[in-house]
Amino acid sequence: MSAAAPPQLSPVDAVYGSQRLRLASTVAAAVAAAWAHRFQDREAAISQIVRLVAAGQAHTVNLVEAYMAAKAAQDGVALSRVGLDPAAYTTETLRGIAADIVYARPFGAYGAFLNEGQSEEAAIRAAKASVSKLAATDLQLAQTHAARDWMRAATEQDETRALQLVGYRRVLAGAGPHCALCTAAATRTYRAETLLPIHEHCTCTVAPLWGTEPVASVGTTVRVEEDPELGPRLLADSWTSVGPRLIEL
Repeated sequence: MSAAAPPQLSPVDAVYGSQRLRLASTVAAAVAAAWAHRFQDREAAISQIVRLVAAGQAHTVNLVEAYMAAKAAQDGVALSRVGLDPAAYTTETLRGIAADIVYARPFGAYGAFLNEGQSEEAAIRAAKASVSKLAATDLQLAQTHAARDWMRAATEQDETRALQLVGYRRVLAGAGPHCALCTAAATRTYRAETLLPIHEHCTCTVAPLWGTEPVASVGTTVRVEEDPELGPRLLADSWTSVGPRLIEL
């Protein structure tokens, strides 16, 4: 039996996914360029990169709120504005460590390459890749945490509505190819917030589901590890030769 295919994206899903990925790509390119242009002035480089990432995170949070509200309206659900505060989704807040410490790490990658006898060009490429990855992860963290908080707040609003927030589904973003776990996860519905962790290079979002009864929810055999900065992360090294396996709770 072939695996179920993820649901077709709605126009709202497609527009949101496109805007969010374009934002992440723009920020990643900007921080890489900032590092390459200013790396000889460590403090100036870090300061500029932190500002770029913070702006990207704030815009991500605003996109999340607009998307979630649009999904509710699409399903005929009238909600008061949740009002997520972008200041709650900064690198320092999400990772529990100062942003300037996080964004000093690419200098370590740069130095390590030079110490290994690599060319400065190769060292710069390594540092640019490192800072781009950090920025992309921080925007994804902002997206994941903002979506979770929006759903919590929406659940606490007027409980007399005919339709309530009864769960969510994961939504694939971008053209792919997507990893096996995300592709499988996008075919199911969920209630448990613990099923919102990210993994390396994850770009998924979540869409709220409205109804009168809780949706079916599943767990996953894929190992989840608590990262001290990123929170729960799905670990690819635990996947089997046939990919991740989802099981009913």
